[in-house]
Amino acid sequence: MVAWGRPTQAIGAARWVPGEGRGTTEEGRSAEEAAAQALLEARRNAVAAALDDLGASIDPRVRRRIVEDEAERWTRSFRIVSQVRRGTVVEVRIEADVDLARLVRAAGIRPGTEAGRRAVEFDPTCDGIDRAVRRDLEGEAGTARVVGRIVCHGVGAVRVAGRYVARAELVPVVPGESGRPEPSVGIGTDPSSATTDAVTRLARRHRLGRTAAAVVVGPDLPTSFVRRLANRIPREIPSTRTVRPCKVAVSGRPVLCIEGTSDLAAIARVVAAAGTEGGGVDVAVDGARGVVYVGARR
Repeated sequence: MVAWGRPTQAIGAARWVPGEGRGTTEEGRSAEEAAAQALLEARRNAVAAALDDLGASIDPRVRRRIVEDEAERWTRSFRIVSQVRRGTVVEVRIEADVDLARLVRAAGIRPGTEAGRRAVEFDPTCDGIDRAVRRDLEGEAGTARVVGRIVCHGVGAVRVAGRYVARAELVPVVPGESGRPEPSVGIGTDPSSATTDAVTRLARRHRLGRTAAAVVVGPDLPTSFVRRLANRIPREIPSTRTVRPCKVAVSGRPVLCIEGTSDLAAIARVVAAAGTEGGGVDVAVDGARGVVYVGARR
């Protein structure tokens, strides 16, 4: 079991998720009706937050159905944290008990989807870039959150002082990301290497690339523990390429993205060993999502 400062529960089963909602007494609604409207919105927002925590690409139609039509089904157990009325507005804050394991299945998320994985699609103009770089940034269908499409301009590379300068653009394809194409410039010995450099710069800027596994760290553990893990995992698991903080956190908790190894058992052993230096930790593994959870031992 891992304790997150809430009732201890099995990872992959249920989790308390916060949600907020508003209702109004306008249009002839009573205070009770406004409170009911606020509560329904809070339950919908809790389900939406739980889906966001899964860190995976979900069909927009499936997401809409789960959030808008089935919120009450997914939040049958909840507690009201606060309910405040300000004039014609009623505000409600709740914590809902959401079954994440069932939610994963309902959302159509395939086993192997990892928190924090962000991938891109490539335009045919990028066929000439380094294959290893391309493989690292492309996501397998259904197992990555595709955040954009990269367009390359290597054919128009300009030679300057014996070096080639090329351009690439990241065109967002997911709502919520920046709406305009973002350019990047790369330098190389030929148009292909210059374009590859431009694409690599975009990848670093947006934390793109495959994530073989992730470690979610409880808020009750210090940042020094996170740094210790980031140094220890690649040292003790040779196949690890990189360990870095993911851009996406899970409910505000730090997440380390690990590239190069998906051996969750080995990662869990390293995490547990690192925790013995600070009084011990509880570790849980979610094999379906490729996640190791760690929290302070209670």
